[in-house]
Amino acid sequence: MLKSLANSWTGLRAHQQMLDIAAHNLANVNTVAYKEKRVSFADLPARNLAERRLP
Repeated sequence: MLKSLANSWTGLRAHQQMLDIAAHNLANVNTVAYKEKRVSFADLPARNLAERRLP
């Protein structure tokens, strides 16, 4: 149960970050020399996940 809640929370945070970046890009669309920011998400390798669980 807790793992599913943690996964949901992670997904919500990821989508919130995407919305924040989109809002920032829209707010600065007319700013001179503004460069668009992008969000990129990738899976962590399984090895890193296993290392995190070690005491």
